[in-house]
Amino acid sequence: MRRPARRHGGLCGNRWGRRAGRRVARLSAHARQRTACSYGTATGGNPHRRTPAVVYSAVYSEAGSCLLTTADAPLLPANTPPRPEFRQRARHPDTCRGRTVSTTPLKPQTFARSSMLVACDIDGTLLERGGKIPAETVTALDLVRAAGHEVVLATGRSLVGLLPVATRLGLTEGFAVCSNGAMTVRLERGAASGYSVHEARRFDPSALIDRVLGLVPGAYVGVEEIGWGWRVNALFERGLLNGEQKQVPVADLCAVPATRVALHGPGIAQHAQALAESGVTVTPAGADWLDVTAPETNKASALERLRVHRNIRPDATVAVGDGVNDIDMLAWADRGVAMGHAPEVVRAAAREITGTIGQRGAVAVLRSLLPLNVETATLSRLAGQLAMAVHTASGPTTLRVWHEHHSEIARCDTWTLRDGVRERHGPIPSGSGATMRALELAAREAGLEYPRGDIGRRRAHWRSVHDGRGRAGFELPLYMRLDALTRTAGQPGPNPERPPANSH
Repeated sequence: MRRPARRHGGLCGNRWGRRAGRRVARLSAHARQRTACSYGTATGGNPHRRTPAVVYSAVYSEAGSCLLTTADAPLLPANTPPRPEFRQRARHPDTCRGRTVSTTPLKPQTFARSSMLVACDIDGTLLERGGKIPAETVTALDLVRAAGHEVVLATGRSLVGLLPVATRLGLTEGFAVCSNGAMTVRLERGAASGYSVHEARRFDPSALIDRVLGLVPGAYVGVEEIGWGWRVNALFERGLLNGEQKQVPVADLCAVPATRVALHGPGIAQHAQALAESGVTVTPAGADWLDVTAPETNKASALERLRVHRNIRPDATVAVGDGVNDIDMLAWADRGVAMGHAPEVVRAAAREITGTIGQRGAVAVLRSLLPLNVETATLSRLAGQLAMAVHTASGPTTLRVWHEHHSEIARCDTWTLRDGVRERHGPIPSGSGATMRALELAAREAGLEYPRGDIGRRRAHWRSVHDGRGRAGFELPLYMRLDALTRTAGQPGPNPERPPANSH
């Protein structure tokens, strides 16, 4: 025979009913009356079995994120829409034992802007003379990536010159374009070399080398060796080439296809047009230097192929640069921004002009991609990145971490739900090397909540997750607290305005 139900859930209730019973038993008389409303018929539950119907009283930020304000509701991720029957029954306050139940009208979901491809030159844009990288630059890059945008380094440096700078900038994953567009690599923290080659465009350099040595006898010729350095006909001066140099006969330079050829000699730039007649791409870098790549190869063409590969809209592209080799890239991007110290020919090709590198012009452009209503200046770097990720995600946000052979986290990402499909939103750069407890504390600092236990220390409820490649990790849903949403309610969402800049 079926046992009678206990007053607050109890033996015959389901899992939610028993949980509600245990919680109600610990509440005061006033809180007990409130809980009876939350688990009564007003929200579609059974008043005898105390099934877990929920009163949904929602507050929405401009970014569309939602928080359940009912204190006794089951813990659900942000942006979880209420069932229609819940909203309908909550309109009748007389069904809640004399207690008025009020609900805030639900606002239609407002989606954050889709991911943007942000291409940044290195030297003169992110990297100051002397090799200094301002701390503000690294912080801005981290926040832009946490917001779901894809940052791509686009440089004339060879691969061996790119990798150490990318590490210093915190860009140990994602894509990068080097050798003036001849190579596109995928940066991978777990790879033995730190990268894998995504695309390499080669050409036969024999005709070029014969022509340049005929025009400029004694010219220095270097053929790039991917990931190592250069094969040269004569050793270049120290500092002119990144990586090692190996002197070989000219015949060996012409023997195999090359991604890039560096030419150095007095006044060699005046022969750029003559060398380009053979069909190769010739890019001057001063009066005594030429970079040569395959036909129709430059930063813009490499970025366009990468944009198609990453399925990013053409109008969601940003590029920042200061050199002559950036002209095509600035013209390609929907928003091309030249540094304030760039030559006139470069500034003429851009749609906007930002400050000089000393004025942190690139930082201003990066910060313009972030929403105005997320204040990160007073937060730690980890908390600021978590706050930025949750505010810019298009749906419920989940934090995922992956370990390797120790307790520290090897990789930390946020994932979101878009059109019913779980997809990666962006990395949390400062989460790598942290601990799960540090992430919990940073989430609380950022005004975020996550599922926790009901008794004792109320530790976070991390769930196991697999990446499909045999690696196991953990995930934790994140959502905004009511007080955090109240502070941002009525404020603008993602920054629709571009920073003040001189436009053409």
